Amino acid sequence: MQNRSVQPLGVAISCLLANRKNRVTLFFMLTDEIEKLALSLPGTEENAHFGTRDFRVGKRIFMSLPEAGRAVFKFTPDQQRMLLEMEPGVCAAVPGGWGDKGWTSLYFVEADEDLIRQSMETAWRNVAPKSLVKKNGRH
Repeated sequence: MQNRSVQPLGVAISCLLANRKNRVTLFFMLTDEIEKLALSLPGTEENAHFGTRDFRVGKRIFMSLPEAGRAVFKFTPDQQRMLLEMEPGVCAAVPGGWGDKGWTSLYFVEADEDLIRQSMETAWRNVAPKSLVKKNGRH
């Protein structure tokens, strides 16, 4: 596998400014909120995989932030199908084999906070040790 590097922040900002000047603040505000929410889940650590920021419980990834405005969550295929039916304009299966395994893109600029929170907590529960899930029943 080829190691892909992260797009420099300046390039991402320039692209956003050129395409959607009014959404720049929203992208960064939501990204910051998503990071804080992910790190508030028990046992979560931030890391990187092939140049993309990710969030893990132990060594298992439950969410990544591959680009501005998009998060990728680890769902079961059944959870993914249900979400794609309920939120077709906001969510999409990741192309290829990863998508077949349940990995799902969520375009969070178009999503409400409850959908983001529920998606993140579901993905966290999918990879967290059962003892940690049970101990933190609210998640």
